[in-house]
Amino acid sequence: MSFPENLYQLRKKSGLSQEQLAEQIGVSRQAISKWESGQSMPETDKMLGISQYFGVTMDSLLKDEDILTGNKDATDDKQPSESASQSIPLAGLVVCAFGLVGLLVWGLITILQPQAAEQISDSSMITINGAGILLFICLATLVVGAVLLLKKRK
Repeated sequence: MSFPENLYQLRKKSGLSQEQLAEQIGVSRQAISKWESGQSMPETDKMLGISQYFGVTMDSLLKDEDILTGNKDATDDKQPSESASQSIPLAGLVVCAFGLVGLLVWGLITILQPQAAEQISDSSMITINGAGILLFICLATLVVGAVLLLKKRK
């Protein structure tokens, strides 16, 4: 259900006429009629007044679900769940944080303990020195984290 349907349901459940609801939130009866018919949408402050009056969140007013039962419309089934859409940014933040911490540690070791940085370089079995490998790993981690953060939701 959309906002107009949710508003209508809440008003009817409360036993209010359009005129009574209009008085409660400080608008005209015609405004309520236009909102319920989908001809217009309330301004943010009026939307907040509606949500506070009925004791529901603005999010639930605007979502395509039956506000009284919480059931989603069939058209909304193809959208990703809220937890799935939030897990990608969280994973990106975690990966970026690890990369950033690695870069900071590598920088501090290089500045404060040059002999330790040299020891890392000497311990590498690859022809690229160890400090370069560590730097590459940290930068790659940052890039992967940034990609996860910036990845568009499909």
